[in-house]
Amino acid sequence: MKLREVELGTVPSGCTLAIQTPAANGFFANALLERDEATVTSWESTELCGQAISRRLIAAGTYTLRETLAFIKTATVKLTFSVSKDSVTLSEKSVVFTCRKEEIGRAKVFITVSP
Repeated sequence: MKLREVELGTVPSGCTLAIQTPAANGFFANALLERDEATVTSWESTELCGQAISRRLIAAGTYTLRETLAFIKTATVKLTFSVSKDSVTLSEKSVVFTCRKEEIGRAKVFITVSP
């Protein structure tokens, strides 16, 4: 498994987390968003791949997003994560996975939402 960790920092309540996953070409994806180890939501491959996903972060706490890629052929995939408020990007980071068939890539994204 290839693991990449990303910290988007501390942001105010009411920010929007955006996830950009390219169209599935050689991989399947799923993602899980937790706040203080309680599940907030999850997404399957058909919801993530090639779609612009966003989730408003209201409650204060530590959020962890885990996006997992299961490769069915050799491919390179770039995932982009950002946090914005009132249409202003506060933080944005990307990770790139180059994996072979049957390898797993996982991005862990950490965000602290202040009250």
